[in-house]
Amino acid sequence: MSDETSNDDDLEIPEIRDFSGGVVGKYYSSHGVQGKTVILDPDVLREFPDSKAVNDALRRVIQGRRRRRNSEVAHNQAG
Repeated sequence: MSDETSNDDDLEIPEIRDFSGGVVGKYYSSHGVQGKTVILDPDVLREFPDSKAVNDALRRVIQGRRRRRNSEVAHNQAG
């Protein structure tokens, strides 16, 4: 035999660990990344080239709702 024979003691075999009791995402943090994935229907998707266009349109809807709500509150307080 040659002097370069491998010895079983030299092999680095990782220790087997049991993760069956683990909790998925226990230490996960998005670090301030906020967002939500939504699926748009094909007819809606055709109207928006990218996420910026969707966000801009939704912001306009939100502004309109706020204006309407503020107008209703002012009207109710006056009358």
